[in-house]
Amino acid sequence: TYSHARLDKIPDNKRQWQIVYDKRQLERLFGIQVINFVYPYGKWNKQCVEIVKKNYMAAFATDNGFYPSLENRYFIKRLEILPQWDIKQFEIEMEREYKNENCNVLA
Repeated sequence: TYSHARLDKIPDNKRQWQIVYDKRQLERLFGIQVINFVYPYGKWNKQCVEIVKKNYMAAFATDNGFYPSLENRYFIKRLEILPQWDIKQFEIEMEREYKNENCNVLA
């Protein structure tokens, strides 16, 4: 968004502007299509999702975990990766999350 506003707390017209204006600015400045969105602070409401669906192909939430399918591509989970992890710790965490989510992402 343009100013990383809490989209669930602002009026509809400002919400629309925050979600769409920044996309247009980035596309114009960099000459690329912006297709993904991230909900600021992981906060959203029904109106946010409706606007995002009209303007983006997918959106990321702040929920931790794997995203096993594209059933709902507007609430894709993410994995937190900490800078102090070495490659072995990264592997351990990936395996743990994979088992917790019971999905086929790594298969």
